[in-house]
Amino acid sequence: IVMVLLIALYAYGLFFQVIENTGWNNHLLDFKYLYRPIGFLNNTWNSFLISFQGILILALYYYREKKMLRFCIFLAIVGVTLNILLTFSRGAYIALAFWLAGIAILLFSPVISLDVKKKVGIIISFTLLLSMSLLPQHTIKNVYETIQFSKTVSQQRSTAGRINSMQAAKEVFKNHIVTGVGQGNYSLAVNPYLFENDDVTFTSFASSSVVQLGVEKGMIGLLIWGGILISFFILFIKEKRKDFYSYAILISLIAIGIRELFFATFFEYLGQAIIVFTLLAIYQNRYTEIPTIKLNFSKRSNLAGIFILLILLCVFITYLKNKQDTDTGLNRKYLECIQTNQLDSAEYYINRSSGNQPNLINKSMLKWLQYKTDEDTASLYIAKACLQKAIAQNPNDNLLKYNLAMVLKQEGKKDSAMWIVKQLSDAFPDNALYHTGIYCIEKGEKDKQERKKHLL
Repeated sequence: IVMVLLIALYAYGLFFQVIENTGWNNHLLDFKYLYRPIGFLNNTWNSFLISFQGILILALYYYREKKMLRFCIFLAIVGVTLNILLTFSRGAYIALAFWLAGIAILLFSPVISLDVKKKVGIIISFTLLLSMSLLPQHTIKNVYETIQFSKTVSQQRSTAGRINSMQAAKEVFKNHIVTGVGQGNYSLAVNPYLFENDDVTFTSFASSSVVQLGVEKGMIGLLIWGGILISFFILFIKEKRKDFYSYAILISLIAIGIRELFFATFFEYLGQAIIVFTLLAIYQNRYTEIPTIKLNFSKRSNLAGIFILLILLCVFITYLKNKQDTDTGLNRKYLECIQTNQLDSAEYYINRSSGNQPNLINKSMLKWLQYKTDEDTASLYIAKACLQKAIAQNPNDNLLKYNLAMVLKQEGKKDSAMWIVKQLSDAFPDNALYHTGIYCIEKGEKDKQERKKHLL
């Protein structure tokens, strides 16, 4: 954790240097989306930081008798707090404030021994003071603006985008109330309600994990995960001998939950889920008596059957993983060739990949570029076939339909192209792309002044 924090602080230094060179160093808050430590989005990074606090407070309690380790953990907690402050995230600030307040109340409660209060409480007290004192001078103004929540235009647009996203998510949830739209399809599901309207403030990320769970998993997902959450709280309430571990894990999980209410990372990033499950495992591991189910493997045939089943399952998972990794590598090389205009090499790589939707889209783009280069109608026909297959796999992707219309226009089938784009423009009248498409298709057939209405 310490190494990651140091890298993140160095990344922040580079970020500030770039902003300073442009003369906007007093407005870091408006450019925070450019700050991507460790390759993560700013909002994703501060969600991990909140999770790190839970791991570190448990480590601090466990190693409270060892001075050197206690000092190292203290520096790590200071580093996490400082990094959270430098993300300028309102949701992260709220989660951090709850975590600090929760730990402070815990340390003042009578259930904690005096020894723990001294060794842990003093460190937590100095953490906030040292973190604030280490803040660079140029960030204090931005931290103050962040805690005002809606002062800057960026904050106002972010809030408007989240409200619009939740309204769209409500409509999607009503249409897919039982099973949802499937894992990873949130942005695609809300797209017709938001992105198709150019006048609506839009964010492609779920406003919270609860919203994402409802859209992607429906009522089934909400009931399952809600049951897990309720089970944990019931287990905590029934626990008779609660100690610092119990309360610290509870406070940390609630802080993570608060952060997830402002930005969804739990279902998007495996690392965040692993940290949460680690905290739950630590909590469960404190129980000495755990109900178990005994399986009778007296017959060797049963044991051999289970062993063979596990081997086959491992082989199947390995096959799928290798296939995915191969496609990812081929797609990366394909994109590199496209960027350098090496169309023959790009075709070699795309032909070796599987026929899933992303590769069909890439192949259609390649054939379109080849047609633009040599005007071979065979390339145009292949591009059309790939788009049609991709649309068949995902009929909700309107951009593919628009691209198909442009291919049909190039083939001379303007009526078919117009029919597709007209459907899209009627369904989404505030999308400028579709009106521009109609303007292009009508070129040469209608008066220029008449076509201009689509551009207006």
